[in-house]
Amino acid sequence: SGNISLNQPGGLAIDTTNQTNPTCYQGNDGRISLEISGGVPPYSYAWNTGDTTTSIDHLSKGIYSFELMDANGCTTFTQISLDHPEQITIDLGADRTLCKEQTHDLDGSIADENASYIWTSNTGFSATTPQVTVSEAGTYQVTATSSLGCIAFDEIVILGSDTEIDAEFLLSSQAYLHEDVILLNVSNPSGESSEWNIPSNVTILEETETAITLHFPEVDTYEIGLKSTQGACYQEIYKSIIVEQSSELPNAGDAETPFIKQFT
Repeated sequence: SGNISLNQPGGLAIDTTNQTNPTCYQGNDGRISLEISGGVPPYSYAWNTGDTTTSIDHLSKGIYSFELMDANGCTTFTQISLDHPEQITIDLGADRTLCKEQTHDLDGSIADENASYIWTSNTGFSATTPQVTVSEAGTYQVTATSSLGCIAFDEIVILGSDTEIDAEFLLSSQAYLHEDVILLNVSNPSGESSEWNIPSNVTILEETETAITLHFPEVDTYEIGLKSTQGACYQEIYKSIIVEQSSELPNAGDAETPFIKQFT
């Protein structure tokens, strides 16, 4: 009788030493590096991309498979998934028609305080700030470049009209709870149509061509808007009103000369 020992080589192993996702949305600067060990050299290996090295680069979002075989024909494989960050977007809004002497604010900013901006236009307009104000008809483009080199772009067409337009209304900046508050539309010209923008929890008691009466449900600060339309042009204005709890005037007591003698 006797004993015979049969030894086996160490199992094949694949370790990921570097896994870098693409820097930008739909970018292709991802990278994967692997380290292999175990089994019996020499090895043969390949990626599903056709590469036959342990490191691959210039990768975009996707799943990358790596298969390894040693001299004995033993095999193992691994899969690595790369993802890209969310797309950086700019929304300059819908194309706009401006009436006479009207301006329009454009916001091309992205969520990166170190980003850079370039504005161009077929009118010759140019700027390097996140926000600009335009008054001429034309096609305006903005390109934002993040601190990582990612790029966002948008474009808007501004048309012009000689029609005059105005949006303006009067309201008290402060009111008391349970009071009816009247807002007056004093737009001049008044516009072909006017539309109030009232918070959903505020009650409209009465509305005429030039005024609207509101009832506010609770103590708060409310933002009220008015949109005036002339042809293809429109103008909006927003104002705030503070609604507070009402209180009685203090009793003058026995004062011979009260601080307030009459309030009108």
